[in-house]
Amino acid sequence: MMRNEVYISALLRTIGEFYSDSEGYSEYSLELLARLQKGNYSFINDSQEDINNVLSSYQSENKSQKIIRSANQLASINQRDIKDKDQDYFNGSLSSIFANLFKNNNESNDEYIYPLKPLKLTNIFPKKKEKGYESNYKNHIDNFHKEIDKVSNESQLYYLLQKYLWSVPATHKQGGIDVSLFDYTKTKAAITLCLYDQYQNGDLTDDDLENLIKSDKEQFLLISADISGIQDFIFNIPSKGAAKSLKGRSVYLNLIADVVVQYILDELNLKEANLLYNGGGNFYLLVPACHKDKIKEVRKNILNKLLQAHDGEIYFAIDSIAFSPSGFKDFTKLWSEAREKIEKLKEKKWSELGLKENFNKIFEPFDQGNNYCKVCGVS
Repeated sequence: MMRNEVYISALLRTIGEFYSDSEGYSEYSLELLARLQKGNYSFINDSQEDINNVLSSYQSENKSQKIIRSANQLASINQRDIKDKDQDYFNGSLSSIFANLFKNNNESNDEYIYPLKPLKLTNIFPKKKEKGYESNYKNHIDNFHKEIDKVSNESQLYYLLQKYLWSVPATHKQGGIDVSLFDYTKTKAAITLCLYDQYQNGDLTDDDLENLIKSDKEQFLLISADISGIQDFIFNIPSKGAAKSLKGRSVYLNLIADVVVQYILDELNLKEANLLYNGGGNFYLLVPACHKDKIKEVRKNILNKLLQAHDGEIYFAIDSIAFSPSGFKDFTKLWSEAREKIEKLKEKKWSELGLKENFNKIFEPFDQGNNYCKVCGVS
């Protein structure tokens, strides 16, 4: 089974588990697959039998099914009551994380939730939960069905899931759920890809899959990155037209981060789901441990391009930490460790390129100055 098929199966399987009752998730997943097959999604049409097999049952000895099942265990390792047959999923709502933080100070006991609407700017703020909220589910699912019929490629499917699952809670447990179904789905899909690549590379065995949570083998990498030099770059402008220049440079830095993220994903042959976070000049990626050496090469290419384009004014600190499946039990700790490595790397900028071998390239003038830029004053 091809890795893209495993990835798609992981996405659809998760949706089926949550949008249907605990006994009918396979049927719903297959229904979504059928809708995709009717559309323009040629990859689905070419792989119908393989994906059907994965979605139909977890009881087979098929390696792809085992990988997806293992990914599900890791993605929900800290979740309680991930499914409860005694509760109606369609009564659930996604709470604001701030409501949970300050619930002890909420004298009115009002519950603030995210509206069950497609993702857009006007819908991203939590509102007081009103009676009849549950009735929105049917309309929400109907709209999702209408749009999934138009999906024509893998990326469209991913972002359609984000559009409709961003405000759906990730568990059946009632009240206080602040993890969305989309975040759970993308995490499971990202872990699935990592496990698949590790298995194909020979770093993950059948025995490892059977006892994955207890395994101490490092199967994953958490890549962390941070742009250094943001303030100097943004504020190195003349007073004339300062507002436009500030906005332009801020947008430019965001675009650089987006381009770097996409470059890494392309070089490692990974998907959008592998991007855990990207914002404020920082990003985090979940990748297979088999890419440990490749990442160093990719990082060097990125830094060389930045050095050439900005004469060392903008630096991207990029590093990673390897961890075993048990690391998902305390992912916050991994996040902090990755951040610490980045901070240390920022204290020795450009060392990844070899300071001794590239001293002139890094520290000496890059060219002969002549004309000056009217915006930033750089020659």
